[in-house]
Amino acid sequence: MRHKAWVVVVVIILLIIIAAAYGATHLTISALPEPGRFETSVATTAKDWYIGRAARGSLPPAPVHDAANISQGETMYGMACASCHGQDGRGAILGHQTWHSIQRHARLRKDKFR
Repeated sequence: MRHKAWVVVVVIILLIIIAAAYGATHLTISALPEPGRFETSVATTAKDWYIGRAARGSLPPAPVHDAANISQGETMYGMACASCHGQDGRGAILGHQTWHSIQRHARLRKDKFR
């Protein structure tokens, strides 16, 4: 009787290993290159509903226009935005090139980055 129990356990373990190997070699979790009509329709409907629901709500109150908020905003902009947008918001200068020309150049050469 014990021998049959061990055989059953070994068979179950082998089936699990085979299923895991099959899943690892044949299944993928990457996104499809282009979603189908159904996926696009569902996603668009959900997006429109969510945006419409948010648009029906009231706007949050405007922040208080005082020196503390201005200083905090300048600090946050300097830490998170100024490296790309420049201190005055006109774009960072990288030598003689701006970030936008670098992006344009990258788009022209995108076939080399694949």
